[in-house]
Amino acid sequence: MKYSINLSCCLCSASHKAEIEIPNGWDSRYGGIDDENGFCPKHSGVADFAFSNCAGCVGGWTDCPMWEAFAYSGRRSITAEDYVALESGTCPRRVNGTFSLTAGKLSEVDLTDDPAIEGGKAFAQAIKDYIERYQ
Repeated sequence: MKYSINLSCCLCSASHKAEIEIPNGWDSRYGGIDDENGFCPKHSGVADFAFSNCAGCVGGWTDCPMWEAFAYSGRRSITAEDYVALESGTCPRRVNGTFSLTAGKLSEVDLTDDPAIEGGKAFAQAIKDYIERYQ
């Protein structure tokens, strides 16, 4: 039995389908993953930004306030300030961004993360390309 996985780029129409052999005796409820969001080779630079900023924020792209800010031509609300934040490696529309400590001492917080900064620059450019393509 083969298990199929469909990967779709979050920022363009690129997709990739892979199949893996399921060992004898194994079964799965659905027989595959219908669609998994990812980043194609052209947009792979955005991955570090997404891994740094998206975890714990919302359930997925359709719930993402940043996606909502640029994805739908009739409802675009992305601003110049949003691009500045993205290019500094920070999502300007992040929600659920709190954390707490029950014990311990916090002496230093370093929010600089070069991969997230480079990924943010790639994301900002990908958004500009997306808007140009889907005016």
